[in-house]
Amino acid sequence: MSTVKQIEANRRNAQKSTGPTTESGRRASSLNAYKHGLTGQLFVMTAGEAEAHQRFTTAMLEDLKPVGIMEETLARSLADAYWRLNRASIIENNIFTVEAFQEEYLAIGEAARQGLECRFNDVNRSRSAVASFVNDPHRFQLLTVYEARLHRRAQADLRQLRELQAARRIGQKALEQQTTAQQNVAMEKPATAPPQPRPEPAVPSPVATQAIDLETLNTSNGFVCSSIPKTLKEIENYIMADPRRPGIDCLRT
Repeated sequence: MSTVKQIEANRRNAQKSTGPTTESGRRASSLNAYKHGLTGQLFVMTAGEAEAHQRFTTAMLEDLKPVGIMEETLARSLADAYWRLNRASIIENNIFTVEAFQEEYLAIGEAARQGLECRFNDVNRSRSAVASFVNDPHRFQLLTVYEARLHRRAQADLRQLRELQAARRIGQKALEQQTTAQQNVAMEKPATAPPQPRPEPAVPSPVATQAIDLETLNTSNGFVCSSIPKTLKEIENYIMADPRRPGIDCLRT
């Protein structure tokens, strides 16, 4: 258990080490744990690398032709996985290149100190690559693990993307067939005549008085009716003019 003096000493020492105080120092210290960037969620790259990454992603999206946010998310994840796979391969090649360059640089310096001509040739470079792998195989094994992980992720993203695209195409095809069938039915169905207005009911017209030819009409008692006037006034005048007429009073009763 720490004593009181030790605790106080730790507190005083902590006040002496506060980390970087400038903005540039803080930016530099924020990358202390950065190693290779193969598993990070945020890319740390130069402007040239960022431009190359954007071109690669754009070309991948144009090739996969995603539709909708889900397909585009999978397509971008797939592009990111293959970008990291390519980066892992570049890192592996650069390990061999850097160590071969270092050995060649040391050989040139040693030859210059001895006043001799440097004879570092392709055989020496090949030997340097073998030495790089033999001296530190763990870093290459770690790269292989990262590559296998990224490859599985890329395959899973591609499989899921293909399944979504296949389901979308099936749905689009079914919708097109349904639309075509509806159009064919509409073309085969006869056109419906527009509704005709209902006729208004006929207004009964007054019964027209039809003249009856009484001269040709035979009654049941054998009398033949001659032409009789049509109005009551004419009938009255006719009776008054007849010498055989009855009294006028009996006519009006």
